[in-house]
Amino acid sequence: GNTSQGLRRMGDSDFNLGTGDWSIAFWYKATTDATGDWTILALSDQSADWVHFGIANSNSDKLQMEVSDDNFTSDDQIDSPFSDADFTDRYHFVVGQRSGSTLYLYFDGELIGSTAVSAAGASLDPDDLEIGLETRTNWSGWTSGQIAGVNVNVTQALPVPVIKGMY
Repeated sequence: GNTSQGLRRMGDSDFNLGTGDWSIAFWYKATTDATGDWTILALSDQSADWVHFGIANSNSDKLQMEVSDDNFTSDDQIDSPFSDADFTDRYHFVVGQRSGSTLYLYFDGELIGSTAVSAAGASLDPDDLEIGLETRTNWSGWTSGQIAGVNVNVTQALPVPVIKGMY
């Protein structure tokens, strides 16, 4: 359940995703009480009140990846085709990434969604990394699950064989 434990690293430009390729990968196990918006991982800006990049259990109880532009005027979003109840049994491998002009969301080595990068995903310059919590948006709250093995790569998207190999 919600254990109010998380990791926060504030004011670090090393997490700026910019306009190039990037990937964020981690292992996640949801709990059975994962209702509402619960942030799993977020990259945000402490001077604003919105997430540049986030993966969460959404209000519709689905795994959701969202990317917003620097002005927070619009966003690109990918929802999983299944309920978060489908990943409460064990840890699952999640990868969100940008490759070229497309955003991708992988689950256990398989592509589960993609969307074209709009102006929303053009330049991402967050300074704050929050794992297991997010404190400034409508995704506010502690994650309802367990997170392990987080990898943030701000310079390249992971090739599909690497994603499958990591799983």
